[in-house]
Amino acid sequence: MDEESVSKPKRDSSDDDVTINADADSTSLQNLLRALGLAQNADILEENGDVNAVRRAIASHVGIEPRDMRVDRLLRLALRLMPKGDSNDSQRYALLSTLGDLASGLSKWTRTRLEARHSGPIGHLLKDAKTLGEALNRIPGPGTPIPLGSDDYTLPALEDIEGLSNEVNVLKRRVMLASSGGVR
Repeated sequence: MDEESVSKPKRDSSDDDVTINADADSTSLQNLLRALGLAQNADILEENGDVNAVRRAIASHVGIEPRDMRVDRLLRLALRLMPKGDSNDSQRYALLSTLGDLASGLSKWTRTRLEARHSGPIGHLLKDAKTLGEALNRIPGPGTPIPLGSDDYTLPALEDIEGLSNEVNVLKRRVMLASSGGVR
């Protein structure tokens, strides 16, 4: 393989034909999808490596209100970190892995809040977060209110891996809240 083919992204300008390279580790993206409750999309990704189908699936869940704004931010960051077939994909996969961990943490947090409201979680973060958002919108919980609107914060550009990494770390601090009385 020559140096020129390694440095060029393996996609066209419309981003329509992006697929995961066989050498790339898509496990982190599959784990994120499963943590979000999109197991069917994770299976499709595993079968054919179609990142565009994943992108469309995630994008369809962005901006839903009322829902914990942290979920929206996580989804928007995931969209920005989709593999591009370039030299930064290993960093993107590492950040997607972190987002998968954050999604699992948010899922546990959401499940605990739903159980405290005597609502049964279904184990699907996106649906549980929507259910909790509707409940909090009707009757806010004690303490600091959770923002339930869509996330309109301007994120770094797709190519700014360092900026996106910083945003993932900011989200991590907001998801992994300090416990208070044994409850996060």
